[in-house]
Amino acid sequence: MVLLGTDADDRAAWVTAGRALGRVLLEATTAGPAASRLTQALDWPATRAQLRSLLSLVGHPQMLLRLGFPAGDRTPSTNRRPVGEVLAYGSGG
Repeated sequence: MVLLGTDADDRAAWVTAGRALGRVLLEATTAGPAASRLTQALDWPATRAQLRSLLSLVGHPQMLLRLGFPAGDRTPSTNRRPVGEVLAYGSGG
């Protein structure tokens, strides 16, 4: 689990958190773990305040990530149909 936070909780801090998130995700991609964002709870100010209090955080929580190495096939699923169902190959005549 990774919790990204900022000193302030304003638009500039949100941009800073977004830039930090981009960097963390790029580093994770390079190192190999998968990342999933768990931020729905942080969308509510009361939940963010409670998390801040429970963890005795100095700053403001902005993003919660789960990082780990997936088991099995690591090929991302695209939910696309096979090419043969979409394209017909012919002689072009």
